[in-house]
Amino acid sequence: MRHGEAEPRARGGDSERKLTSNGTQILPQVAEGLKDLGCKPNKVMHSPFERTTQSAGIVANGLGVSDLVEEYALIPSGDPKIAASAIFSDRSPTLMVVSHMPMLPHLMQIFLGAHLDFATADVAHLVIRGGESAQGTGALKAHMPHQLLMKLAPKT
Repeated sequence: MRHGEAEPRARGGDSERKLTSNGTQILPQVAEGLKDLGCKPNKVMHSPFERTTQSAGIVANGLGVSDLVEEYALIPSGDPKIAASAIFSDRSPTLMVVSHMPMLPHLMQIFLGAHLDFATADVAHLVIRGGESAQGTGALKAHMPHQLLMKLAPKT
């Protein structure tokens, strides 16, 4: 998953950018849409940047997940091979990852051998098979824009 809509700038630099009010309003609906599809991760792994930490917390709360873990390799300028290794070696039965552009397309290239773009709050569902390394071990089950997930959310 890519983080929700964030401020264009922050006084402390890119890592301190927070979600906009729109970003914080959309993410609970995205979580509801994911819940409606039966998404129930055991853990949420996220970049330590503020916008991904906020996004991971909102979505985890909406999905009833309490196990959140920061992974520095998921920052925008991180090494995709190290990030893929962290994801691949995690032993959670179902793991949600919240990161950034351009990291997410790099991870898709490693796991799928294909390029996928992500708008803010978009989600891709991959199944990762075992093997010696992360390279080519993924199977894409769905690539869901946040607008679609929001339509699945129950109307109150």
